[in-house]
Amino acid sequence: VEYQPTATETKTLERASFDRHLDYDWRRASFSSLSPEHPIGSAVETTEQPVRDDESDLDVEPEEEPQPTDSALPMADLPRGARFGTLVHHVFEEVPFDAPDLETAIREALAPELQYATWEFDTDALVTGLVAAMETPLGPEPDAPRLCDLDPRHVFDELTFEMPVRTDAGTVSLRDIGTVMLDHLPAADPYRAYADTLIDLSKTRFRGYLTGAIDLTAVVPWPDGDRYVVMDYKSNALPARGDVLTALDYGPAPLAAAMIGGNYVLQATIYQVALHRYLQWRLRGYDPHQHLGGSMYLFVRGMAGPDAPVVDGERCGVARWQPPPAMIEDLSHLFAGGRHD
Repeated sequence: VEYQPTATETKTLERASFDRHLDYDWRRASFSSLSPEHPIGSAVETTEQPVRDDESDLDVEPEEEPQPTDSALPMADLPRGARFGTLVHHVFEEVPFDAPDLETAIREALAPELQYATWEFDTDALVTGLVAAMETPLGPEPDAPRLCDLDPRHVFDELTFEMPVRTDAGTVSLRDIGTVMLDHLPAADPYRAYADTLIDLSKTRFRGYLTGAIDLTAVVPWPDGDRYVVMDYKSNALPARGDVLTALDYGPAPLAAAMIGGNYVLQATIYQVALHRYLQWRLRGYDPHQHLGGSMYLFVRGMAGPDAPVVDGERCGVARWQPPPAMIEDLSHLFAGGRHD
């Protein structure tokens, strides 16, 4: 008998319909994708890039080798650009600041990087400059701690974070962040002007996660007790105001301009909120007014060593900023879904 398959009911094929709502406000972003040059809502979801973007748009890798100068800064004539910045970051991550011989430790950290990549610069100048940076006081006082003085037990490299931003309670904008900053920053704060730029941005909204990697988080001795400080290494080459580049070209005013122009103020703000969140969960008896020490952005080309000059109460090469702890608390509350009227 010939086999006959069982008859089945013929069904009409239909296209599936997509009726879910797409949340265009949700993204995972780093400070760079939230900067004013990248309006929220159109920025690509991102994390901290593997190659550091420490240089401003105007400070790019030159087509020709920089011409030698008579500058007293060892790193004045070294290459520019993100690739060189990544090399500098590598050294700071690999070298223990308390090494008995910093010069030897730096050369050992550089050796594999120079062996497997093509570089054309004065290695001795880089080593000398990095030693000077690690031996530059981080404050204006003669006895201010240096990187090489920090307790290695209280130094944390590349502290990464994933910080939720109102994932269940609406959205936030850069304008909201700027409003909180203006509510707390005094008129004399060098970065209050940056908060004004955030206020003028569009009302494009954002929620999701902020992600980042803090170059260095360290416990720094303070007159009234130890404080936690976020630090970031910057290899930017700032312009010389005279015929020769000097440490004075990395004084408070040029550094403030670089911090604002590179959107590092936003980066420092987000990093301090992330540190605040971390300490809330990890430090017994945590009090932001007692334990938060703000940020220090280390412009290593201008850190001239133990005798680095002090201008207007600040050490050249070190951009210190300690916003009111209440500002960090309010931003954390904002990110957690709280309202700010």
